[in-house]
Amino acid sequence: MTKAYDRVQYDILLCKLYGIGIRGAAHEWFTSYLKDRQQFVDIEHFDDATKTISCVRSDCKTINASIPQGSVVGCLLFLIYINDLPKIMEEPCVLFADDISLLTSSENNNNNIVHKKIDSLLLAADHISKNTKYSP
Repeated sequence: MTKAYDRVQYDILLCKLYGIGIRGAAHEWFTSYLKDRQQFVDIEHFDDATKTISCVRSDCKTINASIPQGSVVGCLLFLIYINDLPKIMEEPCVLFADDISLLTSSENNNNNIVHKKIDSLLLAADHISKNTKYSP
């Protein structure tokens, strides 16, 4: 997954939080924490000639998706977001941080079966990527 934290969709994550029992005030807090966040960039410049500091600020931008990286709960929220992927996949998969490894095998080294399983995994990954905005 590329830019995994940046692709987390709030509505999906909030539904998953509700589904695992986070409701009431805690759910409202997460909603407030995630939705309608804004960010801007400040750039300070020191002018050697005048010995002054000037500051330029970008326009404020509303963030419509993503989990704040480096936050205390960011990693936990991401794990909750992807935790049901192994249930969706037909073949086993291993989750580690923001990586997903899909596993497949075949008895007797039957390449046709392995190719069919890989095609199935790719279709599932494509479906998941369209519904969650992830890159397979």
